[in-house]
Amino acid sequence: FQRLNRPNDFRASGSGRIRYDPEKIDREFIRLAFEACDKLDAEVLGFDCLYDKNRRHVFAELTYTFTYAAISGCPGHWLREGTWVEGKRRCEDVQVELFLERIRRTKASRRTAVA
Repeated sequence: FQRLNRPNDFRASGSGRIRYDPEKIDREFIRLAFEACDKLDAEVLGFDCLYDKNRRHVFAELTYTFTYAAISGCPGHWLREGTWVEGKRRCEDVQVELFLERIRRTKASRRTAVA
């Protein structure tokens, strides 16, 4: 989703103005966010994405916590390859699913290493 600025203000935080249109999201930010998660070995992160004065993509902030009110309005989510998937999901459910998958992968790699 996009947090929009207040009228005549540069800040988006706390404006309450949110746009949930996936067509308005720059796909390069999606790619960069997944790349950053990989490099940080993180399952879930939220990014504040901006353009610098030369229209380069930059992250102004990243967080592992989310405001439920904003996330709950999302009509879907992005997959790593850039595909949009319709349907609401609770972020906390996704975090638990990803955490459990990581545990399964770790156990499987330990079994393979021992065998």
